[in-house]
Amino acid sequence: MESIAVTLIGVTVTPIGVVESNSRSRAVMELKIDELTSSEPTNSNRKWPWSGATLTRFCDELA
Repeated sequence: MESIAVTLIGVTVTPIGVVESNSRSRAVMELKIDELTSSEPTNSNRKWPWSGATLTRFCDELA
């Protein structure tokens, strides 16, 4: 009986942690994309010839 309770808790908690982790990763990725594609001229913009829309579409395909 105890092992069933532990299993049910694990099955419930694990997906919640995965969803939260993915949300944070996506937020960080979107922030980095925004920084790379900002209109301010920086050295990092010269390294990335892609537009923000292209990067977003590419990242959406990865997910």
